[in-house]
Amino acid sequence: MTNVLGYVSTDLEAPFEGELDLENLDEWYQEKIDEAVRLILRKGPTLISRMAAYDPDTGAGIDPAFVKDKVIGAVLRVLRDPEGLESESEGNYSYKRNPVVASGNIWFTKDELADLGIGTAVVQRPRTVFASTRYGWP
Repeated sequence: MTNVLGYVSTDLEAPFEGELDLENLDEWYQEKIDEAVRLILRKGPTLISRMAAYDPDTGAGIDPAFVKDKVIGAVLRVLRDPEGLESESEGNYSYKRNPVVASGNIWFTKDELADLGIGTAVVQRPRTVFASTRYGWP
């Protein structure tokens, strides 16, 4: 299955810092890329139009290469640490897993979404301020 952004499994090779098993796992890599593209477009439905409007001279829109970096980075998070190990010990061996990473699901951090201009709206809530005419402790 292809995705609307056209990213393919070979896009993972350069940033992976190792050897990918493209013979046996190519379909799985492509599925993860497609999943990441669907997720990012679900979270940022205007992303495609903003990429199309990109103009490096004016800064309008968003750089398509930057979006690709974020999508490929989310997939690499799963490839680099498929077991989701957060910490290990050696004496009486123990380890701790991060359940979000170990699930194998694609996810984007809040910072990544903010970098893409997704979900950055700040909601101001009214506050109550109490003023007192007394000085010091009562």
